Formats: sequence, structure tokens, C-alpha cells
Amino acid sequence: MRVQVTTTPEFSASRPVVMFESHFQKVDEPSYPSYDISLDGRRILMIKPSRAAAASSRVNVVLNWFEELTRLSLPAPRS
Repeated sequence: MRVQVTTTPEFSASRPVVMFESHFQKVDEPSYPSYDISLDGRRILMIKPSRAAAASSRVNVVLNWFEELTRLSLPAPRS
């Protein structure tokens, strides 16, 4: 929901207007919001769960990824 706010000559707010009509991912930790607003206030980021992610019961765990990243980021040997 959003409202238009004016502060002069006195504070007033318009009627609330719906911004989004969809289901968005909720965060399990109540102290963290499930959205973020850009610094300029023009964009809102919300996580929308994919149907494939909801249906998936498989988790891939990558071990030793830092070593592989280091190996790939080293300069190629000169010949």
C-alpha cells in the first residue's frame, strides 16, 4: 500500500492505494523486513518465490568453492 503525504501547511495523507497484488516470499526472522527500498526511493525489491523452487526438494551443496575460485582467478602461466 502507498499514500501521498504532504507536510505543509499541515500534515495530511491520502487514502491508501494497493501497489502490488501478488504473493511474495516472507522472511522467517521477524526483525528483518521481506523487502528493501532503493536509496532514491524509486524502487522496491521483493522476493517472489518461483514455482520451480517451491516444488524442489533438492539442495546442491558446493564444497571447496573458494579453492576453485582461487584456481580459476590466477593468471595463466606464460609459455
